[in-house]
Amino acid sequence: VLDGDGAAVGLSSTLGSGSGVFRHGFQLNNMLGELDVIGAVAHDAGVRLPSMMTPTLVLDGDERPRLIAGSAGSVRLAGAILQVVTAVVGRGLPVDEAIARPRLHVDGETVHVEGGWAEAVLPALADHGFGVRPWAERNLYFGGVSAVEQRGAALGAAGDPRRGGHGVVVS
Repeated sequence: VLDGDGAAVGLSSTLGSGSGVFRHGFQLNNMLGELDVIGAVAHDAGVRLPSMMTPTLVLDGDERPRLIAGSAGSVRLAGAILQVVTAVVGRGLPVDEAIARPRLHVDGETVHVEGGWAEAVLPALADHGFGVRPWAERNLYFGGVSAVEQRGAALGAAGDPRRGGHGVVVS
Protein backbone atom coordinates (compact mmCIF):
# COMPACT_ATOMS: atom_id res chain seq x y z
CA VAL A 1 0.00 0.00 0.00
CA LEU A 2 1.26 3.47 -0.89
CA ASP A 3 -0.83 6.48 0.08
CA GLY A 4 -0.97 10.05 -1.23
CA ASP A 5 1.36 11.29 1.51
CA GLY A 6 4.07 8.79 0.55
CA ALA A 7 3.54 6.44 3.48
CA ALA A 8 4.07 2.81 2.50
CA VAL A 9 3.24 -0.56 4.03
CA GLY A 10 4.20 -3.99 2.76
CA LEU A 11 2.42 -6.98 4.30
CA SER A 12 2.95 -10.66 3.63
CA SER A 13 0.99 -13.41 5.31
CA THR A 14 0.38 -17.06 4.61
CA LEU A 15 -1.53 -20.11 5.61
CA GLY A 16 0.51 -22.32 3.32
CA SER A 17 -2.06 -24.47 1.62
CA GLY A 18 -4.27 -23.98 4.67
CA SER A 19 -5.81 -26.31 7.18
CA GLY A 20 -8.08 -25.93 10.15
CA VAL A 21 -11.59 -26.22 11.45
CA PHE A 22 -13.46 -24.15 8.88
CA ARG A 23 -16.92 -24.76 10.35
CA HIS A 24 -15.81 -22.97 13.51
CA GLY A 25 -14.36 -19.93 11.75
CA PHE A 26 -10.62 -20.35 12.15
CA GLN A 27 -7.76 -21.66 10.07
CA LEU A 28 -4.31 -22.92 10.92
CA ASN A 29 -1.28 -22.82 8.70
CA ASN A 30 0.71 -25.82 7.57
CA MET A 31 4.04 -24.04 7.28
CA LEU A 32 6.00 -25.94 9.93
CA GLY A 33 9.33 -25.77 8.19
CA GLU A 34 8.08 -26.30 4.63
CA LEU A 35 7.58 -30.05 5.05
CA ASP A 36 5.79 -30.28 1.72
CA VAL A 37 8.59 -28.50 -0.14
CA ILE A 38 11.94 -29.45 1.42
CA GLY A 39 11.05 -32.49 3.52
CA ALA A 40 11.23 -33.06 7.25
CA VAL A 41 13.97 -31.11 9.00
CA ALA A 42 14.69 -31.37 12.73
CA HIS A 43 14.33 -28.08 14.61
CA ASP A 44 15.71 -27.41 18.07
CA ALA A 45 13.16 -26.93 20.84
CA GLY A 46 12.43 -23.26 21.56
CA VAL A 47 13.99 -22.04 18.32
CA ARG A 48 11.80 -20.01 16.00
CA LEU A 49 11.09 -21.64 12.66
CA PRO A 50 12.49 -19.88 9.62
CA SER A 51 10.03 -17.76 7.70
CA MET A 52 9.73 -17.42 3.97
CA MET A 53 8.13 -13.96 4.10
CA THR A 54 10.01 -11.11 2.48
CA PRO A 55 7.98 -7.90 2.22
CA THR A 56 10.25 -5.49 0.35
CA LEU A 57 10.47 -1.70 0.29
CA VAL A 58 12.77 0.05 -2.19
CA LEU A 59 13.50 3.74 -1.55
CA ASP A 60 14.47 6.32 -4.16
CA GLY A 61 17.44 8.71 -3.84
CA ASP A 62 15.41 11.00 -1.57
CA GLU A 63 14.50 8.04 0.67
CA ARG A 64 10.87 8.04 -0.45
CA PRO A 65 9.11 4.77 -1.31
CA ARG A 66 9.76 3.80 -4.94
CA LEU A 67 8.55 0.19 -4.94
CA ILE A 68 6.75 -1.99 -2.40
CA ALA A 69 6.58 -5.72 -3.18
CA GLY A 70 5.74 -9.06 -1.62
CA SER A 71 5.18 -12.57 -2.89
CA ALA A 72 3.91 -16.02 -2.19
CA GLY A 73 6.13 -18.86 -3.29
CA SER A 74 7.94 -20.54 -0.40
CA VAL A 75 11.71 -20.67 -0.94
CA ARG A 76 11.24 -19.18 -4.42
CA LEU A 77 9.65 -15.90 -3.33
CA ALA A 78 12.88 -13.99 -2.61
CA GLY A 79 14.12 -14.70 -6.14
CA ALA A 80 10.77 -13.72 -7.62
CA ILE A 81 10.86 -10.40 -5.75
CA LEU A 82 14.49 -9.79 -6.76
CA GLN A 83 13.66 -10.35 -10.43
CA VAL A 84 10.76 -7.87 -10.25
CA VAL A 85 12.83 -5.25 -8.36
CA THR A 86 15.64 -5.59 -10.90
CA ALA A 87 13.22 -5.16 -13.81
CA VAL A 88 11.52 -2.08 -12.29
CA VAL A 89 14.48 -0.28 -10.71
CA GLY A 90 17.33 -1.55 -12.88
CA ARG A 91 15.65 -1.74 -16.28
CA GLY A 92 12.92 0.88 -15.86
CA LEU A 93 9.99 -1.41 -16.66
CA PRO A 94 6.52 -0.58 -15.32
CA VAL A 95 5.55 -2.83 -12.41
CA ASP A 96 2.89 -4.74 -14.35
CA GLU A 97 5.36 -5.64 -17.12
CA ALA A 98 8.03 -6.59 -14.58
CA ILE A 99 5.67 -8.96 -12.78
CA ALA A 100 4.47 -10.57 -16.02
CA ARG A 101 8.01 -11.35 -17.28
CA PRO A 102 9.17 -14.98 -17.26
CA ARG A 103 11.27 -16.04 -14.27
CA LEU A 104 13.88 -18.55 -13.30
CA HIS A 105 14.72 -20.22 -10.00
CA VAL A 106 18.07 -21.74 -8.98
CA ASP A 107 17.73 -24.88 -6.86
CA GLY A 108 21.20 -26.22 -6.11
CA GLU A 109 22.73 -27.25 -9.43
CA THR A 110 19.42 -26.99 -11.30
CA VAL A 111 17.87 -23.89 -12.83
CA HIS A 112 14.10 -23.99 -13.30
CA VAL A 113 13.27 -21.85 -16.35
CA GLU A 114 9.75 -20.58 -16.86
CA GLY A 115 8.32 -20.54 -20.38
CA GLY A 116 8.88 -17.33 -22.32
CA TRP A 117 12.67 -16.96 -22.20
CA ALA A 118 14.66 -16.66 -25.44
CA GLU A 119 15.63 -20.05 -26.91
CA ALA A 120 19.34 -19.39 -26.30
CA VAL A 121 18.90 -19.18 -22.49
CA LEU A 122 18.51 -22.91 -21.81
CA PRO A 123 21.60 -24.09 -23.71
CA ALA A 124 23.64 -21.21 -22.25
CA LEU A 125 22.74 -22.32 -18.72
CA ALA A 126 23.62 -25.93 -19.58
CA ASP A 127 26.95 -24.77 -21.06
CA HIS A 128 27.74 -23.19 -17.68
CA GLY A 129 27.24 -26.54 -15.93
CA PHE A 130 23.68 -26.16 -14.67
CA GLY A 131 21.01 -28.77 -14.97
CA VAL A 132 18.06 -27.12 -16.69
CA ARG A 133 14.42 -27.83 -15.89
CA PRO A 134 12.25 -26.05 -18.48
CA TRP A 135 8.62 -25.22 -17.73
CA ALA A 136 6.42 -24.89 -20.81
CA GLU A 137 4.33 -22.00 -19.48
CA ARG A 138 4.16 -19.45 -16.71
CA ASN A 139 3.48 -21.25 -13.42
CA LEU A 140 2.63 -20.39 -9.81
CA TYR A 141 5.79 -22.32 -8.84
CA PHE A 142 7.70 -19.13 -9.68
CA GLY A 143 6.00 -17.00 -7.03
CA GLY A 144 3.12 -14.60 -6.93
CA VAL A 145 4.49 -11.06 -6.67
CA SER A 146 2.19 -8.16 -5.86
CA ALA A 147 3.65 -4.67 -5.97
CA VAL A 148 2.97 -0.95 -6.07
CA GLU A 149 5.34 1.64 -7.44
CA GLN A 150 5.73 5.38 -7.50
CA ARG A 151 7.36 6.65 -10.68
CA GLY A 152 7.54 10.42 -10.33
CA ALA A 153 3.94 11.55 -9.86
CA ALA A 154 2.52 8.35 -11.36
CA LEU A 155 1.43 5.34 -9.31
CA GLY A 156 1.32 1.78 -10.59
CA ALA A 157 0.01 -1.43 -9.05
CA ALA A 158 0.04 -5.03 -10.23
CA GLY A 159 -0.66 -8.52 -8.97
CA ASP A 160 0.83 -11.67 -10.39
CA PRO A 161 -1.31 -13.40 -13.02
CA ARG A 162 0.36 -16.69 -12.02
CA ARG A 163 -1.76 -16.64 -8.86
CA GLY A 164 -4.79 -14.63 -9.94
CA GLY A 165 -3.39 -11.35 -8.59
CA HIS A 166 -4.63 -7.87 -9.41
CA GLY A 167 -3.40 -4.35 -8.73
CA VAL A 168 -5.54 -1.25 -8.36
CA VAL A 169 -4.67 2.43 -8.16
CA VAL A 170 -7.37 4.44 -6.37
CA SER A 171 -7.24 8.21 -6.63
